[in-house]
Amino acid sequence: MVRVIFLQFCTAFYLLSGNGFAQTKDDYETALESFQKQDFSEAYIYLKNALQGDPEHLPSKILMGEVLLTRGLPFDAFIEINEAIAMGADVNLTSVPLAKALYLLERYEEVFQISEQPLIPQNRKALMLVKADSHYQLNNVTSALALLERANQNHPDDVDILSALADFHLRQNDLAAAKGFLDKAMQQKDEHFKTEYLLGQYYQAMNQLDSALNHYRKAYQLNARDLPLKRSLVNANLRAGNVTQAQQLNDELLAETPNDPFALLIKGRLLMMNDQEESAQAVFSEVDSLMSRLPSDVKAQKSELLLVSALSSFSLGNFEGVAAQLEAYIEDNTPDSNQLSMLVSAYLNTEQADRAITLLEKFPDVVSQSAPLSGQLCELYISTKQFLRCRRLINDLKQIHGNNGQIAFIEAGLLIAENKNQQAIELLNHYFYNSDNQDIASLFSTAYRSLGQYDQAIDSLNRALSLSPENQELLILKSNLLIAKGQLDEAANTLAPLLRSLTPPYPARLNNAKLLFLQKKSDSALIELEKLTTSHPQKADALLLKGRVLASKARYDEALEAFNKALTITPDSRYAYELIARLFVEQEEHKKALSTLDTLLKQNRLEPRYLQAKAEVLLAMGQNDEASRQLNILYGIWREQPEYLFSLSQLQTRAQDSANALRSIKTAVEIEPDNLAYKLELIRVSLIENALDDAKKRTTELLKTHPKHASVLILAAQTESALGNIENANTYHLKAFFAQPDNQVAAFHAYQQAIAGSQQQPIIKTLESVLTQAPSLHFQRSLLARLFMQNQAFSKAQYHWLYLLDNAALDDKSDIHFQLARSLMTTDSAEAKKHVQKASSLQPQKAQYLSLLGWLQFQEQAYEKALKTLRDAGALDSVNPTNKYRLASVLIALGRNKEANAELSRALASDLFFPERNDAEQLLQQTRS
Repeated sequence: MVRVIFLQFCTAFYLLSGNGFAQTKDDYETALESFQKQDFSEAYIYLKNALQGDPEHLPSKILMGEVLLTRGLPFDAFIEINEAIAMGADVNLTSVPLAKALYLLERYEEVFQISEQPLIPQNRKALMLVKADSHYQLNNVTSALALLERANQNHPDDVDILSALADFHLRQNDLAAAKGFLDKAMQQKDEHFKTEYLLGQYYQAMNQLDSALNHYRKAYQLNARDLPLKRSLVNANLRAGNVTQAQQLNDELLAETPNDPFALLIKGRLLMMNDQEESAQAVFSEVDSLMSRLPSDVKAQKSELLLVSALSSFSLGNFEGVAAQLEAYIEDNTPDSNQLSMLVSAYLNTEQADRAITLLEKFPDVVSQSAPLSGQLCELYISTKQFLRCRRLINDLKQIHGNNGQIAFIEAGLLIAENKNQQAIELLNHYFYNSDNQDIASLFSTAYRSLGQYDQAIDSLNRALSLSPENQELLILKSNLLIAKGQLDEAANTLAPLLRSLTPPYPARLNNAKLLFLQKKSDSALIELEKLTTSHPQKADALLLKGRVLASKARYDEALEAFNKALTITPDSRYAYELIARLFVEQEEHKKALSTLDTLLKQNRLEPRYLQAKAEVLLAMGQNDEASRQLNILYGIWREQPEYLFSLSQLQTRAQDSANALRSIKTAVEIEPDNLAYKLELIRVSLIENALDDAKKRTTELLKTHPKHASVLILAAQTESALGNIENANTYHLKAFFAQPDNQVAAFHAYQQAIAGSQQQPIIKTLESVLTQAPSLHFQRSLLARLFMQNQAFSKAQYHWLYLLDNAALDDKSDIHFQLARSLMTTDSAEAKKHVQKASSLQPQKAQYLSLLGWLQFQEQAYEKALKTLRDAGALDSVNPTNKYRLASVLIALGRNKEANAELSRALASDLFFPERNDAEQLLQQTRS
């Protein structure tokens, strides 16, 4: 509410003052002119004014990111660019500046996540160069060179790429190769900033300072604002003894980047050269403060101090510190079981399970006398699938202590891990048949649950409850099983006596919250969980359930906070990592999801769920080769399960691994040869693999048994198309449509043929007929409306667009408003404007909506408004030639013919189709005459 009132106040203020957004536009235009003149300081001032007037003015934000980069402020640029991206800025305007900002921030791995695919060639090249630099900074020299050489193959005469190759070889100290590329670059362009700059570096490396300074100065004339060049010039002048020039340039550098450590060090050196020692020391202190690191660890003189330090670190969660202190301690001392346990915990919390195993194996005498340590070592063996070692440890314990309940408990855990659940149950029954111990009952329930024997698990708990009917732990375990079975009412009855007590036990309250959540009473569940996590802040299970409830309410940041809090309590929790991974996947934070899944796979190397989840994340990241490797592992696990092989084939297809996808689906068909879904998928994959004869044979067989099945007909059409039989393909597509017009794929292909002029009237009549019978087929209705639009039957089109507007259960109806605006442009421009404004309010990041709105404003002769609107559209889509033509028309109306000519030239240079091309050519001729 406060923000709404504030915005209303701002709107009223600007209306009264006649300023505000109009001023934002003026400031932006002035900033753009300054930027083009390379007066970045002035551009920065005007952009600040523009963004104060309209903090969400997208063109200003995009330009501000560029300006901040030129001023050596990559973090500020990163923030501006990311905000612009969140507002929908065109990737062609943001991808390269974002990459440069990340590079300067030394966040090189994130540079690789920026996709080259959607970019125009010029920006794709620029991004590749930044990625090559990032590889180099990570010491991936081979990858950097491969990327540059690939770019050079595609653009052998490109000066930027030649300069980048020269830069690479300079860094590798291969001066001859660098000079070769620089000579070739100079042949392409006499005056090029980067080439001159690199020639300066080359001659400096050759210790030819005069030549180096000559090229640096030429580069400076071409770009006096480049900060790395200024640093090189300062250094070269100092080496050449040109102290005055060095100081002047360094002062300029500090004026632009006052906290630059390099410039401060040079300043200190210059002060020392001028005998200003005290001032120099002050500067060096400032540098030391900026570049300070944590002080070096003081070597402990006494072992007791190491233990105190380890305990302190452990309390603070500094597990690296714990490990360092205890490792130093055990070099000269034999640890007891508590100290070993602490060091094992430190290793496990830093994902060093192997070191934990090595440590425990180093002190067998201590481990064998401690049941908890023995159990922990066995659990570590189990988690790393070293079942034989766990078995040997159990046998050694039996020799030392004989058979007893503690050893049986450890052995039962091993048997469950080996999937020998029946033997585990027999062993537990032998030692713990009448036990009401929670841990033992938990093993019982785990074994029975693994066998799918929920009733037996409950029976075993009931036997224990017959001896101790009020045993809280057993009642809670029983409620767990009932919840797992979905018997929520019985679970509630089991919990009821516990919840009625004056102080209900924590687990009962937790299960009650779980029941509320499962009963879709998330608000009540959250209230209970808030109480629980406040009174029991160290209970991980409550935090995990709270996170799940928060995630279900789309409160993702709070959910993640809850999950991470749980992990600080139980660092080895698979369930916590699973929930975190799922949350990251839902939010499309792929890199974080992948890291979390890798943690899970370290503990469970061949768990199919984790392998599949990792493959799906890799696919989302575009890393198809790595995804394929994960999916091939799954084939070995699932090769006898056709339903899983079917899903696997689809995932392999997504990974563009059609050969293995074909293998998977063929295996599924061999197991279930009559399954239609599997046979259809086999044809699809055969088409992708270009196994056309096999696809033809299989579609022919299916057409005999399913002659009117839309999916079969569509695959027959795709097969014919792949074979080059376009007429046959069109026939099958139409057969699919006329047989099943409610099939969206069939309807779309029929629509495409109608657009091309084939059987348009029968298709229109069929669509009208099916919509009479099934008015809710909104996809088919939109196709019919578009056909009417193409035929300029605007009144008929309007009928269907209005029907969709009133009846379609769509979350977003912006396109409907946009299409209505297009249909009304020539008959009712005022109504058209209302609809396109509505479309733009629903989807403010759609460039085509803004472009049409700007055009309508232009037609109203509201040129200033049109200019701002079309600028905003250009910020969202900088490639669209129609928008450039419209922008040029506005600029001409404002008397800015030179800028209009530039926009028209860019529009006409585009390879994209746009209906205004002839108009644009005529307009360009008029403005030039």
